[in-house]
Order: sequence, then structure tokens, then C-alpha cells
Amino acid sequence: MRNRILHIMVADKIFTLPLIQFMEGKDEFRNHFFLVRDEGLDFNFDSKFVYRIRTPFRSFFIRNLFVFISAVFASRKIILHGLPMLNIFILFPFKWKSISWVIYGADLYDRLENRSCSTLQKVIIKYIGRHITHIEGDSILANRVFKSKAKFHYSPMYLSNVVDVTGFSPSIDVKDDFVLLIGNSVSKNNNHIEILRKISRHSNSIKSIICPLSYGNELAYRDQVVEVGKSLFGDKFTPLVDFMALEDYVKLLNNVDIAIFDHWRQQAMGVTLSLLSLGKIVYMRKETESYTSLVNRGFKVFDNQIVFNEGIFTQDVAKNKELLEKYYSSKSLSDSLTSL
Repeated sequence: MRNRILHIMVADKIFTLPLIQFMEGKDEFRNHFFLVRDEGLDFNFDSKFVYRIRTPFRSFFIRNLFVFISAVFASRKIILHGLPMLNIFILFPFKWKSISWVIYGADLYDRLENRSCSTLQKVIIKYIGRHITHIEGDSILANRVFKSKAKFHYSPMYLSNVVDVTGFSPSIDVKDDFVLLIGNSVSKNNNHIEILRKISRHSNSIKSIICPLSYGNELAYRDQVVEVGKSLFGDKFTPLVDFMALEDYVKLLNNVDIAIFDHWRQQAMGVTLSLLSLGKIVYMRKETESYTSLVNRGFKVFDNQIVFNEGIFTQDVAKNKELLEKYYSSKSLSDSLTSL
């Protein structure tokens, strides 16, 4: 068990459970094990590979604590997917340096705003040995904020960040009207209203605007975005307020020419990668870690101030196909996990 690697995570159907399924039974991952807080979800994996933490935690406290302690003691390296059960590691200070933190955007940025980070958590995070993310800037930011010296390990992290480029088809046509995608969710972080107001001066170049507003619970904000969108663009503005099947959403993205995001922090990377894999043009706020990370690796994404100030037009994004295969392929994910 000297090389045993333990992943600690919360079960979910989009990120963690598909990752377990991807790794289970493959010889290259034979030293990887999973400790999963089940969140009431029904899943069935090889019991020798996956240990289940029952929820609610307190209802199974003795059993859960025994499972947790046994798994941690038996492991040389620990991979925290997000920061679940972080407080329990106060019992294992000798393990802190062996922990790698798979950085979730919400985990990092909520803690930057001191909304969900206790003094105890800050102490543990300070001594974590490694950060795992595909956004190096998030690792740099975490080290600065928590006064830590964790090393950066690149990984796409989840299958949701693995893309298929067989549909990559960049538009090279000269157009005078475009289908736009604005934002990705019902969250003020999207800054929808500011985007809509800024692009309204270029309305003659806009055929239609698709605005996803089905994910999130800020309903009053959603209604405000719809009101502003309709008032500025009328029937050109199409708010998506109902959930769509994944296949239907991908078909919708295929019809998009240009996506415009204005998140103030790293967010919407899943949909950004999906758009890039289809050969779409993506404008982002250049101050974000996601923009910096992509540009530093050579990706063709663009400062949203260009479209706000200069107008809406096509860009050459042909280079993105090769880079997606290098950084966001199934092989890249597998290689990054075996090198942990």
C-alpha cells in the first residue's frame, strides 16, 4: 500500500462519479482508491475500489469516522476533490503535506471573500502540498491568499473538461449578422445586463442572442435580465429558462457564432471548452485567470473589450483544435492522473 493514492470527494453525476467510472478497473489506476460522501445518491462500484461515507454524516458518525481514518492511514497520497471533510484533517497534521487539492472555482473564490473559510481551514490549506487544476492562475492565487507554497499539477480534472474535436468547424465566412451566446447561468457573476447594454450599439450585426438562464436560483435577477434583453433586442433575444437535454444543448451551441462572457472570476469553463471544440469564437474578460491560462497556452480566445468597443466580427481560431487535443483530451486526463 506504499503507493496508494486516495481520492476524497462528494458524489455527483457530472464530475466525480463519471471520473470514478473512467478510472475503475484500468490497470494504470490500480493504486487509486476513492472515499466518497454519497449525498444520498445511488451508485455501485467495486467495493475494493470505493469506500462510501454515508450521509447525513452524523447519523453514521462512528462508522464514517472509522472508514475515514482507516482509508487515510492506509494512503501515501491524498487527493481532495474540492474541500470535503477538510476539518477532519486537523486530526492528521502529519498528512497535510501529502494532500493535493483539486481546486474548484467556488471553493477558492468563496474563501477569498471569507464566506466559508474558518481559521482552522486556512491553517490546513496553508500546508497542503499540491494544487491540481487546469488553471495555473488559480494555484498562484491560492498560494498568495493562503500564504502557502503548494506546487501546481496540470490536469483537466474531469470528463466534463474532456472535449471531442471531431465537430471542430470554425466559420471562415464573412458575415454581417451573428448568433451570439451571452453568459452561462443565472448568476450576477455573468454580468449579463452590462454585456447586453454594451453590445446594443452593434445591434445591426446581431441576428439573434441566446441567453442560458436555467441554471441557478437567482430568479429575480433572471427576470431582470429577460426584461432588459427583450427591451433592447426584442424578438432577437431568446432566454433559455428551462433545462435542456445535453444533446439538445450541444446542438444549440453548434448554431452559435460567437460567445461573450464577462465573469469577474474563473467560471463557465465547461461551456467555454465545448464552444472551443466546435470552432466557435469566445470573448472573455481578460483579467480572469481562465483567460490568462488559455492565452498562455496559445489558445485563441479574445478580450471582450474588442467586441464591446470595436464591433462583432469573426476571428481566426483554427489553432485551437491542436491545443484542445493536447490539453483537454482523454489521453491528457489519463496522463495527468497517472503522474500524480
